[in-house]
Amino acid sequence: MKAARARTYQTEDPNVTMRVVIHDGRLALDIPGQPILDLHPPDEEGKWYMRVNPTIAVSFNESEDGRIDSLTLHLPDGTTYTRKRIDDTTD
Repeated sequence: MKAARARTYQTEDPNVTMRVVIHDGRLALDIPGQPILDLHPPDEEGKWYMRVNPTIAVSFNESEDGRIDSLTLHLPDGTTYTRKRIDDTTD
């Protein structure tokens, strides 16, 4: 069986990354120092809301060639943070 591929994204700290992984059959965020954050399936706008806090969402941004090159965190107050994809790894 082929291992799932994790997508790695840079955080505001250049020494810390977060990963998008499959956890218990669901898309999830793996952020150092936090439990795995499972996501609901995307809504009609393509936002994946966190199961633990459904006021926070993630969306994925495609480059012109169709590859996901970044993700955007959407906070309840309307603030967004875009994080660049930096690596693909095999778990």
